[in-house]
Amino acid sequence: MNIKENWLEMGLVTGIIILAGFLLYQRSEVITTLNSKLTMEQQKKRTNAESIVNIDQQKRPRVTVATMVVNNFFSTAYTYSDQQSFDSRIEKAEALATNQSIQASELFEDDPHKMVQQLEQMSQVDEIRFFPKKVSDGNVIGSVLVKFSVNSEDKKPGQQTRAFNLTIDTDKKRITDVQPLGQFEVMSDSKQLEE
Repeated sequence: MNIKENWLEMGLVTGIIILAGFLLYQRSEVITTLNSKLTMEQQKKRTNAESIVNIDQQKRPRVTVATMVVNNFFSTAYTYSDQQSFDSRIEKAEALATNQSIQASELFEDDPHKMVQQLEQMSQVDEIRFFPKKVSDGNVIGSVLVKFSVNSEDKKPGQQTRAFNLTIDTDKKRITDVQPLGQFEVMSDSKQLEE
């Protein structure tokens, strides 16, 4: 081989090495670019997830306040042990709801014949379940199921369940709208179980 061919081979080998180096460099640049795009997408997803959590955390205190107001209002309505505590319920309720809501609830009707006293009637709340549906503009809109027991004289207490839709102004901590949905009763005949 002559010198010219050696230089040509060396040039060819050097060219191949430079081309291979360039291709490896391009590949590493592509990988770096893809990794940075992937990292940016992960950060966007993380930021979106954090903002969703922040929105929920912003709404959570309003739901907590609404739940407290609902529990206090319905405990006031359904808890009494004598005529005096029955009659004084409306005064306590006025701090928790608007007059319109109190009237719409149908829970605080007058007892002019003193039936609570005559029947020795007592009532107590067994369970209040509040289901918030919407939180907006300082209001929480939802539904509530109230289970309570009423007994008269020496009879066993009978449990009843009533449902209501309501709106609570969480800034004023008051119920602004009440819509009674009805009363639910479950009855069974134990004689059918004996067969």
